[in-house]
Amino acid sequence: MDDIQRRLEALKARLYKLSREQHEYEQAVVVGEEALQLSTEIKRDTDPSSLALLNNLATSYQHLGQHDRSEATFRRALSLARAHFDEDSSELLALVNNCADACRLGGKFADAEAYYHQLEAALLRTVGEAHPHYALTLTGRALIREATGDVSESILLLRRAVDILRNALGTNHPLYLESLWNLAMVHRHHGEAKAAEPLLEEIVRLTPEVMGGRHPISSQAIAELKRVRMELRKSEVTPTPQIRQPSPADLQRCMDNFEARDYTGCIRTLTPYLETGAPAFFMLLAMVCLKRLGRDWHDFVTSLESMAVLCDDDWDSALVQMAMGSVSPDDVLERANTPTRKCQCQYYIAALFRTEDPDHTRTMLEMCLTPPVDCHGQIMARLDLRDLAPDVASAAELEPESSATITKCLDAFTRRDYRTHRQLLHVER
Repeated sequence: MDDIQRRLEALKARLYKLSREQHEYEQAVVVGEEALQLSTEIKRDTDPSSLALLNNLATSYQHLGQHDRSEATFRRALSLARAHFDEDSSELLALVNNCADACRLGGKFADAEAYYHQLEAALLRTVGEAHPHYALTLTGRALIREATGDVSESILLLRRAVDILRNALGTNHPLYLESLWNLAMVHRHHGEAKAAEPLLEEIVRLTPEVMGGRHPISSQAIAELKRVRMELRKSEVTPTPQIRQPSPADLQRCMDNFEARDYTGCIRTLTPYLETGAPAFFMLLAMVCLKRLGRDWHDFVTSLESMAVLCDDDWDSALVQMAMGSVSPDDVLERANTPTRKCQCQYYIAALFRTEDPDHTRTMLEMCLTPPVDCHGQIMARLDLRDLAPDVASAAELEPESSATITKCLDAFTRRDYRTHRQLLHVER
């Protein structure tokens, strides 16, 4: 054996150790690429002995997330294997599986499916569907199904794989635990904590003995199991909040306080509704009051954020999210496809994002008043414009309805009695 050949064999041995034993994949790629270049120079890259080199290099690329390089190197290895092995040989089928996995991880699902179907047909001819290798093929196909949105089919395939591996290898085998982990994660990704819990419990119980307590699956399973149990406890203890419609007396009291600019009193009336589920109008009114008190709504009540998902429709939810700062005012205003929605949006922009310039604020509020529409934003704008009126004459023009009329109007609005709301909105205008 000459010096070049000895150098090549040393590099291949080092690549194996780095990629398979030490998991030092960046260094493995450096060594593997050097070995492959040397193998090509001495024309040994078409020899079957190069298969291990290509396979270990491709695996290192895969662990580094370099899926295109991984796929190309596995394909090169498969092409080489086809020149030396039968189609149903274990050496060639292992490389077909590696090509399928590389394509799947790289998002090339159609190519991956073609490889998996080729592999499945060969395994049925040679070892049958009770073999562990067949289960691994089912797992690969299942992960593609999940990635493409067919969750129910993915779960069915993974359950078949788990059963095959349990029967073929027993429960004290790494492949069985990995199949349980895949099934548990599909359930977790799709909000099925109850189904994932017993799978994670089994993994946590078996992994220390089978793989060692420091194996990544062991620590990940423990962390996931804690999260699952917390979610399940929370769902059992905390009932799903329901929107609670305000009583006429509370609505009257709230509007009396708001008209009198008693924002603290208004908040006091709103608080019980915010804690249990409030209509969008109450949530928005609370944030206006907090703004004017110089308070941040995060400091007052954390339930507002979760309440946003309970709004009657997407538009109400958009207004609340805008008020919370999670959606830009311009984006919501662009979605205001009716005069009523535009009025609502313009009022809350003026009320919650108002500047120190009173003329600018007045302009924004006056935009809410034209044209007249069935919108509580116009009522609130009139109240705010009254505070900004520069003289008695304009103040008289902007004098709002009495709080009783406002309350009746808002009560009709929250009950979706739009006919009464429309009639009250135009009283004494």
